[in-house]
Amino acid sequence: MSRRLIRHMRLSSLGLALSAALAGCTPVTLDNDPTFDFARWSVLYVAPIDGAGRSADQFLVTRLRDQAGFKRVVTEPSPDVNCILYVRVDVTEDYDSDGDVEYDAVARFRVESAFDGSVIDSGTASDDAGFYEEALEEALDDISLHYLRPYRL
Repeated sequence: MSRRLIRHMRLSSLGLALSAALAGCTPVTLDNDPTFDFARWSVLYVAPIDGAGRSADQFLVTRLRDQAGFKRVVTEPSPDVNCILYVRVDVTEDYDSDGDVEYDAVARFRVESAFDGSVIDSGTASDDAGFYEEALEEALDDISLHYLRPYRL
């Protein structure tokens, strides 16, 4: 290799290293400013999930209690509940080009006011995996992440 090419490669490498080092010094702020009003809708009742079993109900409730911004997440209706989460899950079985099974889970969800039944929020979460339970839980986990509590790091 010519000296000029070697010098150019060294300078390029030095420039890349310097850029990477300087980028590492840049302050980073991670935050989540949810659009859902957790101050107004603070106590959530999770209705039994349509299309899934009791273990799926418990999985979602646990995730919401751990990650969501609600003051309380309950599994029984009570007078202090001000919003209700309804979820419908459909899991289909499919095969890839190698003949391996893949499960596709689609969870449609909506939160309604416990006072008048008006829809406060709604959406769809989907995921796929090689196992039924894994696909189902990943889709339900996406719902809990939709209601992630506010944070700033």
